Amino acid sequence: MAKCCACEDLRPLPSEGEGYEGYVDGIGFTNNAARDDGYCSICNTKNYVRWERMQADLERKRVEDKNLERIERERKQAAERDRQNNRDKDEGTVQYSNGDVYVGSLRDGNPHGRGRMDYSDDDENDNALYYDGEWVNGKHEGKGKKMWWNNMWDNIWYEGEWRGGMMHGDGTHHLDDADVRKGRFEEDVFCDE
Repeated sequence: MAKCCACEDLRPLPSEGEGYEGYVDGIGFTNNAARDDGYCSICNTKNYVRWERMQADLERKRVEDKNLERIERERKQAAERDRQNNRDKDEGTVQYSNGDVYVGSLRDGNPHGRGRMDYSDDDENDNALYYDGEWVNGKHEGKGKKMWWNNMWDNIWYEGEWRGGMMHGDGTHHLDDADVRKGRFEEDVFCDE
């Protein structure tokens, strides 16, 4: 025979004016909880609303997790389709599922050789507007120019040598009319000479 919460509660009765330990959001643990605060919704009907809310939250979280998994799966499938559709092209236009558009030379569906990538408005590309230059296996490599968009001004660019997708070699980084760095860069860092 199953026992109820009240039967299972072996805590001693509190002294006069004291309560049981309970957690209050924003405050922490206090000693003003009622004995039946932690009981199930059958043994304490006041807890039924709390239990319903908790079940609804758990269901909402489960649905959100399932949706996120579906979105991630669809994103990967779209990227794979993009890659497969453009694998055998030597030159052409590739429109990616995230909104990026590449026009130029390709190898195995990746930018390779000379080309231009116009980036979409998402934050994934570090507010880049476009890159026009040389590519190796999908990364900036060789000589090229990259332009960025900024809320305060839109004249931020780097023109020069690239390696592995980073500013590397001789180039000019124009941040604004007062801050222009010209010289040697190593892995996106300007080297004062």
